[in-house]
Amino acid sequence: MVVTVNTSAGQHVVVHATSNTALRAQIYRTHESFTNPSAETTPFKTFSVLNTTDVDIGDHSGETLAVILTNQQFSEGATANTLTLKLEIISSPPPTSGTWQDVSTGIGQNIIFSFAIDPKQTSTIYAGVQSIGVYKTTDSGKTWTLASNGLPSLATPLATVIDPASTVYVGLLGGGVFKSTDQGQNWQSVSTGLGSTTVSDLAIDPSNSSILFAATSSGVFKTVNGGSAWSSSLSGQNAHTIIIDPKSPSTVFAGTTTAGMFKTTNGGTNWASASNGLASAGAIEKLAIDPQTTATLYAGTQNGVFKTTDGGLNWSAMNTGLQTTFGLDVESLAIDPKNPNVLYLGYKSAQFGLAKTTNGGSNWFELTFPNNAGDVAAVAVDPVNTLTVYAGLIGTVLRSTTGGQ
Repeated sequence: MVVTVNTSAGQHVVVHATSNTALRAQIYRTHESFTNPSAETTPFKTFSVLNTTDVDIGDHSGETLAVILTNQQFSEGATANTLTLKLEIISSPPPTSGTWQDVSTGIGQNIIFSFAIDPKQTSTIYAGVQSIGVYKTTDSGKTWTLASNGLPSLATPLATVIDPASTVYVGLLGGGVFKSTDQGQNWQSVSTGLGSTTVSDLAIDPSNSSILFAATSSGVFKTVNGGSAWSSSLSGQNAHTIIIDPKSPSTVFAGTTTAGMFKTTNGGTNWASASNGLASAGAIEKLAIDPQTTATLYAGTQNGVFKTTDGGLNWSAMNTGLQTTFGLDVESLAIDPKNPNVLYLGYKSAQFGLAKTTNGGSNWFELTFPNNAGDVAAVAVDPVNTLTVYAGLIGTVLRSTTGGQ
């Protein structure tokens, strides 16, 4: 009736549970015979089990763990009434409480949807805030000031990007694209050919900053003149996220809400489906690419993370360790440019914050935020000091200088 596991330092325990009806799971620590749950201390983790659930419960070296589902106790490998339960040891750095700081002074009290870090001066960051516009910091988040002159009233920047010359672009909810050439002091519309469509994501060609792609509710659009004019590149799809191969900029990937993934290898002239293995993904919310091995990409979706190592020919789910209690809807995703095995994932749930992997998605673990803050709509990694990570929540920016741990 008691599940006993022995782990070494830096290893986690993952609970695998399967049930065709909703059950409640409670996990207890105990070093004695475990016969009466009510006589034990409060469970250190509780979660729901429905269908297949995998929960990383962290490093518990040498401890005896007992798992209770509803009113029954099951030992490892036990089965009953189509329910199965087992424990697995995995290798991964243990999650810690981290050293997150609240760096929100002056920022608006709405959802922070996007970040752009100036690559020339990484203490300068732009944040897109729901129904307010753009905020800017020049001191790594210690203070923020509104930088929305020229943006529409109640603008919501879903995407914020910056080129090597510090020109900033934002893609708006129902408002096209705006551009600033003076570090956010003033903005002007650069939406000819786009109209007032919703722009969910933007990508700048690293070899020619006049070329951008926009993922919009009307498809993918491209500009070759810094936004002066846009033309349709992929029509008929609700494109939600887009990314350019930094080593081969004519290769672009676009994730959609209902039609999977598309890929072009000729700068958007032609597109083809690249969705093998994504049938269960649902909407593709965010993309990340390994800047060193660009055939490796990650897709954050409504149903977790998927990975390809062959340039989109095949995708596989990479969700071990991610919480499943409230679904696996991924809202944000960022990769460490110096160590691309490290990624950060923001959950679209008020119950959870960030998860992290240090082995290319093979295993994930949750990062603990102060005050159990959750629903991370934006995450960004400082491109120079990559242990510095920013998380955007509702009216709050959190910063860690230790990789969240």
